[in-house]
Amino acid sequence: MLCSVNSRRSQRGKRCRMERERVDRLVTVKEVARHLHVPESWVYSKSERREIPCIRVGRYVRFDLDAVLASFAEARADGR
Repeated sequence: MLCSVNSRRSQRGKRCRMERERVDRLVTVKEVARHLHVPESWVYSKSERREIPCIRVGRYVRFDLDAVLASFAEARADGR
């Protein structure tokens, strides 16, 4: 019994760590703009039109940079 409790705690700990790592990877509009070499206004505009993946946290907008880059790679492959 003790073993299963410990394994549940271990799994829960891993899940929390993974969620923290995922949140740590979120970047701001400024960081996306800098990475893509575009104005911040362009990033805001594209995120408002849902043309790039974003996460809204209240009034703030955050991005998973890997998801943003993947969406551009997909668009390039589709010829957009």
